[in-house]
Amino acid sequence: MDLFAGYSEDEVATFYIPVSEASGKPQRVTYTDLDYMGSEANRERANHISDYRFAAAVQRV
Repeated sequence: MDLFAGYSEDEVATFYIPVSEASGKPQRVTYTDLDYMGSEANRERANHISDYRFAAAVQRV
């Protein structure tokens, strides 16, 4: 197994997390537009959906 898949009913979106990045702790993927996240530090810390689309996740496997 290389990826975990998740689905958000609220956002009607699927996301993928590489198994190597799964820490065993609960993780959140945010759908908030990066322009509305406030500081650069918040944007860097966020697990943004754009990083967890299939193509982006597969590149990190």
